[in-house]
Amino acid sequence: MAGWTEVQQEEGVSWITVCSYGDKKAPEEGHLAIVPGDVVIPHKQTEDWMFGTMRDNQETSGIFPKAFVRQVGQVDSIAEKARTTIEYIFQSGKSSWSEAKEYDTSDAGVNHRELVRDKLEELMDMRRARIRCLSKLSDVQLQENSQNLADYINGFPEIRKDNIIVDSNIDNLRTEDNTYTELYRLHRNKTKSKVKRISKDFESTYRIFSLTEIKPTKEAMEYGKVDYTLGLYHRVSGFLTDFFSYQDMNNPDTTKQNAKKKFGIPEEFKENDMKDVYLVLMVVFTDGSLAKKCKGIGLTKLENIFEKDELKLNINSNKDSALSVIEQITKFLKEKDQETNYFKFTFQIKTVRESFLKPEDFVFRKVTSPTLCCAGLNKLVITLDTAKIVGSGKIWIGDSFSVSMDVEIRDAEGNTKKYIQTCDPNEKSSVYQTVTSPNNLKCDWKETFHLDLKRDQTKWKNLHLRFNIYKHPTDKSPKRLYGFAYLPLKNENDTILCDGTYELFVFQIHRGYEPVAEDYLNKGLYIYDRNIKNVKALNDKGFSVMTSDILTVKTRLISTEMTDDPTIFALLTVDPERFGETKINQMFERYIQSSDTDPSKRILFMTQILDKLWKILNLIPNQENHVFDGFVETIHPIITNKKEFGYAASFLERYIEKSFNCPEVFEKFIGSFQEMIKKLDSVDVISGTGNTYTMMSMKFIFKFIVKAYKLNKKNYAAFDSDLFCQLLQTLGEFLKKRSGNRMLHSQTFKALFDVDTMNIISEIVPGIVIVDILKDILEAEDINSKDCNRFNAVRDLLNSNFFLDEASQEAICNVGIKLISDQFPKNSRNYDAPFQKGPLKECTLELIKNLYEVCKKLENVESRDKFVGMITIQILPRLITIIPMRSQDAIYKNERLEEVLLTTLISEITEDTFEDLLKQENAESMLDKLFKIFQRTSECQYLPESSELRMFAYKHLAEFFRKISAKGILDLANRKMPIIENFFLAVTSIIGAKDLMVENFTKEKYKSVLDQYGDLRVILANILKDCIAKFDKETLLELLRFDEVETKMLDALFNASLDVKHTGRTILINLLFTLIHAEFFAEDKYKKNQVNKSILISYTWFIERVIKSFKNNTSFVDFNYKSMFKSCMQNKLSSIHYSLHLDVFKQKIGMMILHIDKLVTATFDSVRVNQKFKEDEEQIYFSHITACYNLYSVLQEIGNEAMKENLLHSEDTVIRDLCIELLINLYELYDRKNLIPSSIAALEVDNVSAGFTLQKLGDLIPWSLEEANRGTAMRINNWIITHKIILDDENEDFRRRTVSPAGLGNHVTWSTLKDAVQKLSIKKFRDASGFECSIEMMERSIDRYKSEIFDYKALSKAYKNLSEIYEYRYNFNQKLIEDQKIEDDLRKEMESSRRNILDPEYYRISFYNAPLWLRFLSNKTFIYRGDAMLKMSDLEEKIKKWFPKSKIMKQENIDIRKSEVGGLDNMIIQLSKVDAILTQGKEFIGKKVPPQVLKYGLKNSTDVFIFKKMFEKMRNKDNPSASTYGKNWLFETEFQLPGMLKWSIVTSESPMIESTPILNTLTMLQEKNLELEMDLRKLEQDPKCIPLQKVGQNLYGVVLASVGGGIPKIEEAFLTPEYEDEHEDEKDLLQELKQEIIKQTKIVEGLLPIHDQYKDDSMGPMHDAISEKFEETKTHVHSKYGTTYEDTFKEPTLNRMLLKALNR
Repeated sequence: MAGWTEVQQEEGVSWITVCSYGDKKAPEEGHLAIVPGDVVIPHKQTEDWMFGTMRDNQETSGIFPKAFVRQVGQVDSIAEKARTTIEYIFQSGKSSWSEAKEYDTSDAGVNHRELVRDKLEELMDMRRARIRCLSKLSDVQLQENSQNLADYINGFPEIRKDNIIVDSNIDNLRTEDNTYTELYRLHRNKTKSKVKRISKDFESTYRIFSLTEIKPTKEAMEYGKVDYTLGLYHRVSGFLTDFFSYQDMNNPDTTKQNAKKKFGIPEEFKENDMKDVYLVLMVVFTDGSLAKKCKGIGLTKLENIFEKDELKLNINSNKDSALSVIEQITKFLKEKDQETNYFKFTFQIKTVRESFLKPEDFVFRKVTSPTLCCAGLNKLVITLDTAKIVGSGKIWIGDSFSVSMDVEIRDAEGNTKKYIQTCDPNEKSSVYQTVTSPNNLKCDWKETFHLDLKRDQTKWKNLHLRFNIYKHPTDKSPKRLYGFAYLPLKNENDTILCDGTYELFVFQIHRGYEPVAEDYLNKGLYIYDRNIKNVKALNDKGFSVMTSDILTVKTRLISTEMTDDPTIFALLTVDPERFGETKINQMFERYIQSSDTDPSKRILFMTQILDKLWKILNLIPNQENHVFDGFVETIHPIITNKKEFGYAASFLERYIEKSFNCPEVFEKFIGSFQEMIKKLDSVDVISGTGNTYTMMSMKFIFKFIVKAYKLNKKNYAAFDSDLFCQLLQTLGEFLKKRSGNRMLHSQTFKALFDVDTMNIISEIVPGIVIVDILKDILEAEDINSKDCNRFNAVRDLLNSNFFLDEASQEAICNVGIKLISDQFPKNSRNYDAPFQKGPLKECTLELIKNLYEVCKKLENVESRDKFVGMITIQILPRLITIIPMRSQDAIYKNERLEEVLLTTLISEITEDTFEDLLKQENAESMLDKLFKIFQRTSECQYLPESSELRMFAYKHLAEFFRKISAKGILDLANRKMPIIENFFLAVTSIIGAKDLMVENFTKEKYKSVLDQYGDLRVILANILKDCIAKFDKETLLELLRFDEVETKMLDALFNASLDVKHTGRTILINLLFTLIHAEFFAEDKYKKNQVNKSILISYTWFIERVIKSFKNNTSFVDFNYKSMFKSCMQNKLSSIHYSLHLDVFKQKIGMMILHIDKLVTATFDSVRVNQKFKEDEEQIYFSHITACYNLYSVLQEIGNEAMKENLLHSEDTVIRDLCIELLINLYELYDRKNLIPSSIAALEVDNVSAGFTLQKLGDLIPWSLEEANRGTAMRINNWIITHKIILDDENEDFRRRTVSPAGLGNHVTWSTLKDAVQKLSIKKFRDASGFECSIEMMERSIDRYKSEIFDYKALSKAYKNLSEIYEYRYNFNQKLIEDQKIEDDLRKEMESSRRNILDPEYYRISFYNAPLWLRFLSNKTFIYRGDAMLKMSDLEEKIKKWFPKSKIMKQENIDIRKSEVGGLDNMIIQLSKVDAILTQGKEFIGKKVPPQVLKYGLKNSTDVFIFKKMFEKMRNKDNPSASTYGKNWLFETEFQLPGMLKWSIVTSESPMIESTPILNTLTMLQEKNLELEMDLRKLEQDPKCIPLQKVGQNLYGVVLASVGGGIPKIEEAFLTPEYEDEHEDEKDLLQELKQEIIKQTKIVEGLLPIHDQYKDDSMGPMHDAISEKFEETKTHVHSKYGTTYEDTFKEPTLNRMLLKALNR
């Protein structure tokens, strides 16, 4: 193993992995797989590799890269704890994620899990970065890093199964170990803090650029020496950094090597304003005269490079050689659209951390001010700004030439020194050469370079800068030294150059002279002075000064070892023993007066300055005030400018602890401080900032005083702190007077009562001293003061060491409680009083929190309980006053600290404190407000992700309610029902909290929560149970009646029962039963103390609740709840011992349960179907209308039953209102195309159903002058406007109209609505040509006009309208002809509509195996009313649209439907043709009824339908009529058709009824006669109303019957002596059959003349044949049966027999 050496193991040193290597799951043989954080033990090493083992598993060994581990002094405990926590989070998250993936596949859930994974990776990166940078971080940085890690770990509450929160040491905190407010603060800080990656905080990152490609032009390849120089340029300041250069890039020998060089830009540039900063690349060509010419410029904004992986720079060529680089850049920025066909550069960019930078990498570093952290920093930044080289005399007068410059560092003897930093970080140079050679009249360089003075920190005073200026006359001539300028590094006061701009003389060289340092340094004048008179005195034999030439340079010292500030230098170099008092005073005056010029320099030399001040204090008398002021002026920036100098506080404290040793400071600083305060008291106006700085620096002043006291105490045991106490008293008196400057007083108060200051004071002063001072100051304050410093003072006092003193604790608590109490409303009775808004409120709440926390942490149990009890008793009642009762208040925001405090203080209520709270004035009002607050607790006012906070709160709230229950809410509330009701609402509100729904938790969380808290819902439910058990029935009835409108008590218990499962639900349902039972059996004081015997309140609430759920488009309850509800109610009923009226109670509660069940089912079906209807209106049309009507029907049913059983109040309109709403929705579906023209065209207007729906709506709307519901009125008004319905349209006086022609107007009464609805209903029937439909409604109106309101004018109009309807009904066609206003299109439309009214087709539709959401259709049969001529195939197409996945079966399969259903997965729909049964015929019996009148009743206004199937028992080929029997099934429907729907559900289905052949024949003959008679009557009025071809065909089929054989075959089958003898029971049927034969001959006899008169020639032969045969038949019939028959209406025989079978 050649090249391997042993690794020496050092005690206390570990090797930590910082980068991953290998795969731990599948490690490569011989290699050790490691991940960041692993501790390894290396045994051997080479230059690049190590061989070793894992510390935790030394059996695993192998090689690994040496660069992947770091040597640290010890294993970092924070990193180890973080690793353990990360593993825990990962394991917890793993199980949570696996469950979530199975049950939560929503987009939100997936995105959430990805976010958690990203955050976990981020946390692991933070830990790795800590390990890498451990050796580089200061103590302060390590502490900040620990806090950042803790904050980030606390960002994983979503996957915590335990109550894990970590503190800054990454130690776990739990709710049982910490106060509620502490946990709240941890969560709040965690959510609000902006987590930063420590890799960015503590290890700088850089964007490293590698040159990958250059595309030069041919011209460039012909250049001599070409450099590519880069720099960072600012539009105003010029170049900000040193230059980086790829040199001699046309030389093949150096190009490859130079191109490998890399440069970097710190990412700290990204955090600053980069708006005007550019990365500039210059192509610099060196010509024959060695002049450097910039041939091209390329640049990009710096902000553009931080998000890229590649940079492409195009170079614009410069054709004007006279332009300087600065001018070229300016021109480039102005002329953005330039040709870029010169050079093209490509750089690859990577982000690299500082620890991975290579030594040879060049970095563009910003020039920043040094700090105390930068030990050993000592450099001078030189900027070559501009120059003007004109020339004069005999040499180069007015010449134009290029100028370059070399800057050298030389000593007094002229020797060069290597102090200049080059591009190579490891090399220094004695010469800096300018990058370019601009024109002599435009020398604008703005180039920057650095002098590194570290090597020679003591000899810099002997050095100077010499600027050698060269002239480049032509491209071919060599450059010549034109002149020089110089600048010594030492000032006259022996300090280094002050930061600033220097204009220098240019000394022009005489030919042949080489500058000698002694020659020009002896002149002593180098600063340019254009007004100099004796310029010749500066000339020498080899050079002369040219006043026309000038060089401008800038300098800036970046050093922690030397200063350019003369006042600091004077103080540090003063010799107290040699200087007199006058000089010392002058020195201090200059030092103090110039304090604000550059405080950073004083901070840099702070410790040296302080040492010098103590020396002066000890050696020179009467200088204590100067020393005191000088001390303040030195250190105050640490306080007054914390952002920039706050870091120095740790250095100052370290100095006090380790270096300070001046006991005289104690007396002299106190004296100076007191003297200053006395001066402040003696003047009214204070000018200047020195006094303010002194007060703000009080902490450090006291720190030095206390340290001085300890030094004195060490030497003199009897030394006391009385002087210091006097100083504190003096400060207190000054603050009490509040004279002088308000700002000064504020700063003094804040500084004195700062927690750090008080901790310092506590080291030598008793706590009671500072407490008394603060108490006196607060008592002197205006009670209405808005100064928040008071709260900060008490807060800091609580958090200071003073509170550890038991003698001071109670006094401090009293001060805090007094201050808090003063801020709340003074009227303790008004528990709804508003609290002051603004900062005072927040300060008060924070102070309560701090006061509670510090008291809670006291180790002395007795003191802790005492103080916490004081806080609870005195502050809780006041805190309740400021919390809003409703979360929707505008002022309410989430994360309200007052609510956290409320929960915290409630958790501290003991039995004793509870008694004390109840003894307070108006404790009832306090409890009432508290209960109102808790009613919104389920909305969870705490942080969303903090479930442990909420569980903690609920636990203590439950305990609080238990205390109330134990005391008895009746007694506590003094039997005041509002308070009692609010108590129940509060408890049930918490029961409904989502965080208590343990059944929704994961298994692990479920077990954890139950183990720690139990099922709080069951606990709360039992509390309610115990409370109600103490109520008698009369009290419960009173509680129900207290708020009978809203019935909040029932609402609360019911809502809570929905939110819980199992035991809790059973308890709450039983409580509901208890309330219902109490309502029924309570002795009612309004009924002379008789038993109430009513559950009206409970029943009404349940019905209203179901309806409310429906309106909110939600389900009332689920199936499981419904089952448990029934079961619990039945169990409670069975457990009741017999008592009077028990049977009535059982009947009423049974009906209530039944009604709820029906209504829940109907509303649930309607909601589900409505949701699907929104997705596809055409497909769900049938289902939607059916579900809507089904709900309406259920409402009507339970409403009628409830009224009958007195379960509903007669004035209760809840069911009526919902029915009105349902009918309105139904009507708008039928009229959708008119109301919403943009709706789906397939939803055609159904005027008939719309009219009947309006009829029902009109029936529900009362005749009332009360104002109607606004929503209802607006919708009906929209109908009236759309259809242009005008009420009172015959009133000529417009002013007397009750409604506007454009609508119903405002404040519409119910009567107006009813009238409008009836008019619209009539219009819809008229549009449908269904005039008969509105007769009943109009007749009811006529009766009302005649007998109720006696409005004869309205009666007249009603009669007129009714007359018109009857005219249309009697002779529709004639009426259409007479009405000239009707256009042809409308006439045809009305004729078609009339046919649909008079001759509808009916079909039976049965549904089997329906899906769950259509359960209201399953096993249901409907009778569908179709238009005239509707074929089975047409209906089949409709059903396929409505139910596309169903299987449709025709009527021939009716006998096998039951066997088919069971094996099918899809819904089965069965269709069959049915016929209407005349149900309105009894009113016509024995009367002569015109056929046109009878026509409507034959197929309309019926609710009985027949399905017929004919068959032959014994086949008779010659005469089938004799052997044809009939199978008849009757279907009774819910309502008559036509009606509100085009279909009606079948309510009963009869068994099969068989009809005999004679009955079938008689029915056929009666139907045919009716048809012929109606044709005859129509032709008599209008011979052209029926096509004569059709008339001829009908006559031919009757007289010359080929099918059935006509009258001859009927006679053969039934009218024989043999048949009459055999069927004596059919004697009446035979007589009716003969009458129908006679009647038929009479009808045919009337039709033949009309046919003969109006037939065309082609019908002649057929007519002759019919006439001939008819004469023969007529003679036969008259001779055999006679000529007379009953010419009055007789109900069809089959019709009569079937209705009789139905008992109708």
